[in-house]
Parts: sequence; C-alpha cells; structure tokens
Amino acid sequence: MPQLNLCFSIACVVNAPGAGYGNLEVSVNSGRVTSHVSNVNKEKFNASFIPHEVGRYRVDVKFNGEKVANSPAFVEVSGFHCSRSHVGYVRK
Repeated sequence: MPQLNLCFSIACVVNAPGAGYGNLEVSVNSGRVTSHVSNVNKEKFNASFIPHEVGRYRVDVKFNGEKVANSPAFVEVSGFHCSRSHVGYVRK
C-alpha cells in the first residue's frame, strides 16, 4: 500500500477501448467529495479526488451514463495508508 498523506490526490486511469467518444462521470461518496476527470485521449481518462479524512470512499464511474465494469470501486484511507480497488474497462 502506498504511503499517502490525506491531502494527496488519489488517481486512477480508466481505459475505454472500443467505446468511442463519450463522457466519463466520476462520483465520490455520492458527490460529497470533489472529483476531477480529464481526457488523455478518446479511449483513456484520468480521474482523481483528494480525501480529507480517514474513511472508506465509494467511487462510482459511468461512461455515457452507463455504469463501468467493477464500479463502484472503494478506496480505504487510514491515516497515511491507502489501498484501492481497480476500476474496470468500458466496452461496447
């Protein structure tokens, strides 16, 4: 598990091979935690958020309004330690 300060960003890459152009939506704890999404290219996105307290964070990911495989993912933040599950791939 990486050693992370609570104010460091937790990031993941979401691959969407074959899904085409679209909109990636990320919601952390039902929108109560601010998240950021950026396009790397038409099939790859970076998603991140900054945890501000210890606890379990639920990360819901949708592509063009459809749930992404393995979503929701969960991130456990415990002091300076963090573990995360992996977000899956989007396929048409």
